[in-house]
Amino acid sequence: VMNLSLGFRENSTLMEEAIIEACNQGIHVVCAVGNMSMMAPGILPASVKETISVSSTNIVNIGSRFNTFTSDTDLSAPGEGINVAAINNTYAVVNGTSFASPCVAALVAVIFYEHPDWTTYHIEKLLKFTSIDVDCYESYDTNYDGEGLIQFCDALNIHSLEKPESNLSSTSYTSSQICSLEAKQGIDILYTIDGTFPTKENAITYKEPFE
Repeated sequence: VMNLSLGFRENSTLMEEAIIEACNQGIHVVCAVGNMSMMAPGILPASVKETISVSSTNIVNIGSRFNTFTSDTDLSAPGEGINVAAINNTYAVVNGTSFASPCVAALVAVIFYEHPDWTTYHIEKLLKFTSIDVDCYESYDTNYDGEGLIQFCDALNIHSLEKPESNLSSTSYTSSQICSLEAKQGIDILYTIDGTFPTKENAITYKEPFE
């Protein structure tokens, strides 16, 4: 699954061809529609029909004012007041479609894990079928929020999601979390636990699941 957080109003044959090639190789491409707060039909990569394009909603399920307004939008996801990990072992609260599209990408990844033979079309159809309507403000056109707001539990056909116990004020988890990673044979996975970018000099080489 590939998540893209970028946008261009100019035509880019190279980008469109690259995305289509990725899709042909079985990669599901999810992308943010951007934060232009204006009409922008044909913006790339959201306008590539092979992608799943995502706009943002706020905590009360109203489409975000900063969304790029385009009928190419497929779905919406939370993109305002999002807590994210930041540098120096801290957290930050952020806004943007760049934080909405990873929500959809994560759900796509779980569905793809359960149904490895499904195409992007099948996954997108399920997400749209299980989505709920997004509210609008003033003259905001609901055609620009896609089919609706994604619903994790309905899409996965489960009753509820288990939330890890955490304490954001101290930036630490209070319940045990296990991290398990996979890569193609012959590829090393490097990671850090201090928020720095992993390099060969400072990273730990992944060998087995860790807490």
